[in-house]
Amino acid sequence: MNILTKRHKKMIEKLDRLVEEAGLAEEFSRLSDSLSQKYMIQGEETEDLREALRRAPDELLSMIWDEIVDREKTGEADRGRKEELLYEDIQEHLRMHMTIMDPVKLRLLINVMSNYPISTMEAATVLGEFVPRGWVFAFLEDGSCTYVVMKELQDILITLEEDKVKEEMSLAIMVRFIVKACLALYGVFRMDQFRDFYKKYMVADGMTEEEVSAAKHLDGLFRSLIPIFERENMLWQDAEYIVSPYFQTRKEYRELLRKQKGEYFIPMDESLLKGYFMEDPVVRDEEYKTVLRLLGRELRDRHAAEEMLKEIADGVTKEDWEIPQVMECLYEWDVAFDSPKTASKLVAALSEWMYGIRRWSECGFSRRELGKANKDLKYLSQSVRTKPEREAAQKIYPNDPCPCGSGKKYKKCCGRQ
Repeated sequence: MNILTKRHKKMIEKLDRLVEEAGLAEEFSRLSDSLSQKYMIQGEETEDLREALRRAPDELLSMIWDEIVDREKTGEADRGRKEELLYEDIQEHLRMHMTIMDPVKLRLLINVMSNYPISTMEAATVLGEFVPRGWVFAFLEDGSCTYVVMKELQDILITLEEDKVKEEMSLAIMVRFIVKACLALYGVFRMDQFRDFYKKYMVADGMTEEEVSAAKHLDGLFRSLIPIFERENMLWQDAEYIVSPYFQTRKEYRELLRKQKGEYFIPMDESLLKGYFMEDPVVRDEEYKTVLRLLGRELRDRHAAEEMLKEIADGVTKEDWEIPQVMECLYEWDVAFDSPKTASKLVAALSEWMYGIRRWSECGFSRRELGKANKDLKYLSQSVRTKPEREAAQKIYPNDPCPCGSGKKYKKCCGRQ
């Protein structure tokens, strides 16, 4: 499969010209040659794993060895011993991981096996994740790169059609599904909360409580998946807590835990749950549509308005933004309105929409669902900055302090002609 399409070739030709003009052609050429010699197999492709390992450069062999082999068990090994052990270990490594892989990445691996065209971004995943594990080998011949899944690994991937493997993969996908939903709803959760979520969802899906309780291997599967999820930067673990990567420190997520009280919301609606799994929990309700219409009308760009509302929803969910923080964002985005009346309509619509957004601090509920007061109502009498006000705010006189923060006068700093 040649990944160098006509479009890619044009981009590469343009890059080559820029590199040459900068006088870096020779250096880049050495770097490219070095990478291809170290991590790609030169010449005709093969689907035989033993042959691929025999022809692999030392650096590629060592990279796969470091990635998948337990050195404590095997110790050091010479080239011949590495080839022998990797022949078995690569197959076992794929067999162990394929049922618990991210479904999108598993589909990509199968597409490579089936010789389907892949995008540049997908090629980066292949090079960054599949090649270092020996699941895919890159062959370079006549300037073209071809990715190949070895026959022995193809035979393993074909077992995905077996009922037992499908069952294992289905359970792993469900665990991933629920973990992502929990992180999106709560920000941080405990193992027992995960079990409760899983039990309630599966019962609602038609299983009996006895059948769900019989899945004793669930905890073991979840714990085996945590290192994989951590590697994907999907979460991090701190004792019994599973934490969103949004939090950088224990102190940050502990502050959230102090706010969270009461029962945790568990969505039974399939589309809602799917939204959290896809990291797009914004509910396109009537309030959202009203805000989108008003904001899109002023921006004359519906797509930009949608992106702004995603960012606002993110701030409300994770940081409990209220109207002042949202207004500050609108100012930063240089949004201003034609009239105070339009501005007031937007504030009212924002207030109603934000009242229904689910928050981490409320254990995944919205304030509307909990019957809490809408704090943003007190801002309804205030308006968003209108266009004349924006123009006045943007006017800087020569003797004003420079907005860059240098401490100098504007005429002596950024305003210097």
